[in-house]
Amino acid sequence: MRCNRLFVLLTIAVVCVFLTTGFQGCDDDGDTPPIGSGPSTAQVRVIHASPNTPAVDVFIAGVELVSDLEFRESTQYRSIQPGAYRLEVFPANTKENPLITTTLNLTEGTSQTVLAIGTRDSIRPLVLRDDLSTPPPGRARIRLVHAGSDAPALDILIPQLQAPAFQNIRFGEVTQYRVLDAGTYTVVVTPAGNPENEVFRVPSLRIESGAVYTAVATGRLADDTLSVTLYRDR
Repeated sequence: MRCNRLFVLLTIAVVCVFLTTGFQGCDDDGDTPPIGSGPSTAQVRVIHASPNTPAVDVFIAGVELVSDLEFRESTQYRSIQPGAYRLEVFPANTKENPLITTTLNLTEGTSQTVLAIGTRDSIRPLVLRDDLSTPPPGRARIRLVHAGSDAPALDILIPQLQAPAFQNIRFGEVTQYRVLDAGTYTVVVTPAGNPENEVFRVPSLRIESGAVYTAVATGRLADDTLSVTLYRDR
């Protein structure tokens, strides 16, 4: 099962957080990690953020995590015993010539997000460490990932704030989490240092108390598909 709430340019796709479920796979030595939950396991999810790459199948340690994951879709978090595991991403319905092969080092009690970024001919993984701890009362946490493959460095402006929310974020970079008051915000995306040249605007972004979000800039300027997708981490 995976989140699939996608809107196009100038929209925000809010992907609801999933309850933790177990994942059964095998490591490179053929041992099968037990299904589990709680602090003795680690959590992993995958986001497809490669704009011209068709649907993909994702495997961890040779076991399918998800099939037919489309651009801008995310898996749910999956729980797996700590250890080092091979993650492979294949074009959907194939298991030859992986698009991505990387090793995940999963530590007890941690959560990670793996994004597939770049265009198909330069696709690569971006592995993030997620902070799912509870924000202060009445507040939320949000961070930004720049996965717009042909976009310049970006500034993220929120007019309700006195300063830019995020500045000079380059392709393949992720910001630290920022704490915001819960509420509804206007979000303006511009090239870094050029606030008058608006790339796109999100007029009404709802941030809920107690939530944690990852905002991912995806798509391409060349075909007017650059937009922001908001994934709810918790």
